[in-house]
Formats: sequence, structure tokens, C-alpha cells
Amino acid sequence: MNLLNGAFESVRRKKGREVKKASLACGEYKTGKETISFLEYTKDIDENAIKTFVKSDKVEILKRLDKSKFYKERIPTLKVNGKPDALGLCPFHNDTNPSLSVNIETGLYRCFACGAKGDIFTFYQETNGVDFPTALREMAVIAGVADAGKSKVVATFNYTDENGNILYRKKRIEPGKHGKSKDFVFEHPEGGKWVAGRGCDPVPYRLHEIISAKEVFIVEGEGKADLLHSWGLAATSLDSGANSKWIDSYSQHFTGKNVVILQDNDAPGCEYALRIANALYDKTDSLKIVELPCLSDKGDIVDWGAIPGNDKSKLVTIVENTDIWTPEVVKVNKPNGLTMGLTHASDLLSEVEEETDWLIEGLLPSGGFSVITAKPKVGKSTLVKQMALHIAKGDPFLDRWCVQGAVIYLALEDKRAEIRKHLKAMGMTGDDPFYLYAGGAPLDAIKRITADIANIKPVLLVIDTLFRLIRLKDGNSYNEVTNALDPLIQLARSSGVSILAIHHSKKGESDVEDCLLGSTAIFGSVDTTILLKRYEGYRTIQSRQRYGDDMPETVLVFDKASGMTDIGGAKEGQDIRLMENAILEFLEKQVEPVDEKTIHSETTGSCAPRKKALRELVNSGRISRTGEGKKGHPFLYSGTPEKGGTARKTETPYQYFDQKNDPKKDSGTLVRRYTSEPQKRNDKSGYNPHGCKKDSGTLVRSFKEHEKESAVPPFLDEKPILNSGENPDEDIPEIEFLEVR
Repeated sequence: MNLLNGAFESVRRKKGREVKKASLACGEYKTGKETISFLEYTKDIDENAIKTFVKSDKVEILKRLDKSKFYKERIPTLKVNGKPDALGLCPFHNDTNPSLSVNIETGLYRCFACGAKGDIFTFYQETNGVDFPTALREMAVIAGVADAGKSKVVATFNYTDENGNILYRKKRIEPGKHGKSKDFVFEHPEGGKWVAGRGCDPVPYRLHEIISAKEVFIVEGEGKADLLHSWGLAATSLDSGANSKWIDSYSQHFTGKNVVILQDNDAPGCEYALRIANALYDKTDSLKIVELPCLSDKGDIVDWGAIPGNDKSKLVTIVENTDIWTPEVVKVNKPNGLTMGLTHASDLLSEVEEETDWLIEGLLPSGGFSVITAKPKVGKSTLVKQMALHIAKGDPFLDRWCVQGAVIYLALEDKRAEIRKHLKAMGMTGDDPFYLYAGGAPLDAIKRITADIANIKPVLLVIDTLFRLIRLKDGNSYNEVTNALDPLIQLARSSGVSILAIHHSKKGESDVEDCLLGSTAIFGSVDTTILLKRYEGYRTIQSRQRYGDDMPETVLVFDKASGMTDIGGAKEGQDIRLMENAILEFLEKQVEPVDEKTIHSETTGSCAPRKKALRELVNSGRISRTGEGKKGHPFLYSGTPEKGGTARKTETPYQYFDQKNDPKKDSGTLVRRYTSEPQKRNDKSGYNPHGCKKDSGTLVRSFKEHEKESAVPPFLDEKPILNSGENPDEDIPEIEFLEVR
């Protein structure tokens, strides 16, 4: 990077401007009055010379970058076999048969299916959605050519409730990760320490100050609000900058006030101002959007205040002379004069990167719509119950932190008693903010649940199962599925609740992209798809995500002590451990040593894990190997350990999902059983809890005798309807969501 810093110095001398700081790590540098990008600063200076410096830096990055590691981290399927060319699944199209060729010596790549090709810099640009200068800067950090610098907190902003008590804080960290100039982190106080996440719904900045104010300024960013506060003005902002979503609960804090929105002079600032104005229209005493004069492109109130002569009194005068805002007279996109809200490429690329708010770290986004799927009896409903309970308690789920909050669970298939039994076994208490509905879904279910979300303000809504709620005539119709999912997606986006729908998967083996039963519109609509699979002896979880990194196929294990599901290792490692046990069991039965071909034919499973398992058993001394490994003299294996070894089986600290030691092995449950004796299907000892006919051969109660008890529970305030078809009495009270106790 010394070369490019040399380019800075060369340009500085030619332009005759004072440069205080130049750094490739941030891609920008400061002059006496401004901070501008390297490309902007050098756009009219000796272009060929600059290209020479950039070319030199590319050479240095290519020289020091581990290209094999770089590509393998970004293409997990890439097979490197000691040769320059490697094959893997192409990330630029839905590739099922490896068609991407990568030369790990030169860094060049080419897909024989979709035609994508280029060098390693082009690959980074395309997969990360960045321009070349950004790719060069970030790859320089990856290669160790440039130092990203030690990150530190440069600012902290406290968000309070109406009484001034701190709810959470937002920390600005510079530089950010992965070459970004900055990152933002939310933390909330809990148990005398700061814990990741907001811990509550977002609130406006300086809420305790704007509550009592008659006039409130709304700006884009806490620093700008702090500036206005120093001038004696009540000011606030939203906690995610220009990308902040307006939550309906914000409006109550501005009702009946005179609201002034100070718009930044760029497209994101214009959209931010209009988003807030539309939300507050007809709720305030007066509403104005103020465009400050004499601002440069992307300028704001801080820049305006730095101009000599600009102060509080001048700002108040500008506000007084600004007309009241109405939707009819505002220009949708004044910076470029277009009325459709179109954004030019330069403005688009300059927009602030949107930060993803997670309900479950790196897995479920807040305000997102997600699906978890598996074949019947694999355990998806039980896993989701555990997930929901962990969120209600604020406990980590599968080693990922969760945002604590209320949960609504719509059980549209399972019996209420069974759900209560599961949740109680998992440790649910009457203090947990967990709300359950069990029964059929009425036709206006989404309308009713929208109202309850506004009252309860949950962080998670579980739908068990999806097709039970949206009632489709044809689940394979793309248009019908899209139209049915739109209300759920809009509900998630507008309320900020994360919606997780349980759904069945197709028959047969399939990848995450093709596993969902019904139209492909489901996979195309969701933010996260979670797939559970069942194998001999264990089960796995994996994900495909719109935001964040996909979860690779990972083993799920069952902790018998706690009755909870936990995360295990990678599937490949589990396959190897199971194969080791299979080989040991086979060799124990042999009286003579056997060759590898015999072992392969007598044990089931994939070839690759079997070979690795065999080598591991030999290397660890748990089996012995003789022979030369040549044609006519193959290696021979026996269960007799080598000196110092022991033929022990591979152990794991968990009871796997198949519950081999459980008398109810085929029950399909993932929850630990607490009964001392298993129930018998034909009980001759008089065990008859439901009053079934003697010698009927079943413990299922007679429908006629218990018709009223088995009525479908009402949905919110809907009257119950008996399964027999009878109408309920008119005086049956309305039933709302009940908090589980």
C-alpha cells in the first residue's frame, strides 16, 4: 500500500492542496476542510500514473493472497485436488452440477453453464456487490497488504424511555469489519452488564426530552440531534439512520405537536423525510419538511451550522418561512426533479448500507418472513417450540444469542394438551411472555392476528403450519401462493415482528432450494429457509438466507439431561464417527483379517466417510493394519488394536434423535420422556384414561361420548363450533389470546 500512498502524495503535490491524512484502508483522506474519496480527488490528475499505482497494488495483493483459501471460503463445494484447476458449484446461478472452474494459481474463474468469468477481483466485486475501489481496499486487508486498523468505539448514544431511564445504547465503531469504514452495535443493560441487542422495541432518540416539548425537530442521525439539543431545541432521530422503518408506536410521541423534519440533501435523506411525513400526516398540529439553503450535495444540518453566520436564530427563521407540508405539494425526489422517486446510480451507490437487525443472531431477521421445513415426524414443530421458548426467556438458541420478547404461537394442527405438555417439559413457567392459540384458523385470521400483534407487540409469530393458515386451492400455483403470502410479508415488515412458518417438504431427497412443498414462490418470498433432515442415527439442520451467511448442514443432538436440542458438529464429522462404529462392529465378528474392499461391501454408507473412518481407526490405533497395500498384497484389517490402542467405539456426549434406548423409539418426539413406564397400546391391566370400550384395542376416546370436549377452540373472539356441526350457544363468552401459565 506504500505505492498507493505514494500516489496520494504525488497527486497532493500536483493539486497543491494540504493533505492531512491519506489511507488506503479507509479509501478516503482529509484535506483542510473536507473528506473526499481517492478517486474523486484524483479524477482530473494524471490518469495513467494513477492506473500504474493501482496496477502495482493489484500485483502485490495477488502475490500475497492465498487464492485457494480465498475461493474455498466463498465456494464451499470447490474441490481442490492438487492441480491448478478446481471445480465447484457456481454462485452466479442455481447450479446443481459443478460448472465453475477456478484456477487457484492465477485466480481466474469461468462458469461453463452461465458464462460468468473474470479475475479474482471481479469475483469479489460480483459476490459482494461492491465497486472496484472498494474491492481493492477490502482485498488488501484480506491479503495483509493493508492494515484495517484497530477498531474502537468513537461514539455512544443512549436511548431512554419516557422517564429518562436507559433502555439500550448504540455504539459507533471505527473502522468496521470487512473493510467497512464503520459499524454500529446495539446493547442493553441486563443483570448489571451490557448484553447484545436492543432488548426491547426501538424508540426515538432523546425520547424523554421530546415528550414534553411542543415543537420537535426530526433529523437523520443522533449527532445531528445532539447539535440541535446544544442549541436548546428538542430534537430526535431514528436508530437506524436513513434506512429506519417507521413503527406505528412512534406516532403517539408526536401527536398534537409542531414537527419539523430537517432533510439531508441527498436521495436517501429525501426518502427518509417523506417516510416520516407520510406516517405523521394528520396526527400533528403542524408538519414541515425543511430543505436548508446553500447545502452541497449530501450536506446536512451539521454542514449548514458550520457555515459562518448560520445559527439557531437563523434556523428558526427558515422554519417559520417554510410552508406546511401536504402530500400534494411535495416533490417526491427533488434532488433530480423526478416525480417517480427514481434514484440515480451515483446516489444509489452512496446510500448508507442497511444494517440487519437479528431476532436470532445470523439466522432469523427481525421484521422478516421465514420458513422451517422437514418431512413429517422429523421434529420441526418441537424444535420451533424450543426456539420460541428460548426467545421468550431471552436464552441463546443453538449457540446463537436471541432478542428477548413476547411470542405468539399459532398451533393449527396439534392438540392443546400435547403442546402444553411439551412446553412444560421444556421448562416454561407462568412468567414467560408466551401466547398460545390452538385450533382451526378462521377466514379472517390474518386480520385478527394483526390486531393482537399491535396489542401484544411480540418479537416472534409462529405459524404451525403455513398452509393451514393461508388456505390455498392450488399450492403449486405461483400467483396464488404469492398473493396469499403478501399479507404476511407486509405484516412482518410493518410491525417488525419476525414471522416463522412451519411447512412440510417434498417427498424424496432435495436441496434447500427445492425442498418446500408447493410453488417455488414460497422459497422466493422468504428471508430464511431452514431445512431439517433425518439420517440413520441423527438429524441435521441447514439454512439458505437472504441476509447473513447460510448455515451449513450441521448435526443436531439431543441432551437427555435437559430434554433440549443442541447444536453438534458438521455432518461430515458425524458420518465419520458413525462409520467408525460400523467398521468396529464388523471387524469384531471376523476371525481373519479382511481387506478394504470387503469392509466397503459389508458396511453401508458413502465411500468418502468410510475411507476417512478407516484411516482414522488405523491412525488412532483402535484397529490393526498389515500388508503392503499393493496389488496382490493389499492392506488387511482386523479388530485387534495395535500396541497401546483400544478398540473402543466412538462416543458422543448426547443422546441422538433416534433415541435408541427409548422404549418409544418410533414416537417421533424430540422431547425427553419423563414417564417411568411406557404406555402399552393394548392395556389389559385396566389402564383406560378416556373411558374406551373394553377390549377395543385402543386408548383413543370415543368421539360421541366426548364430543363437546373435543370442540375446535375458537380463534381469538370467534365462537366455538363443535366437530359434530352443532352451533354454540349465543352466550358463550369471547375468548382472547391467553398467556400460558
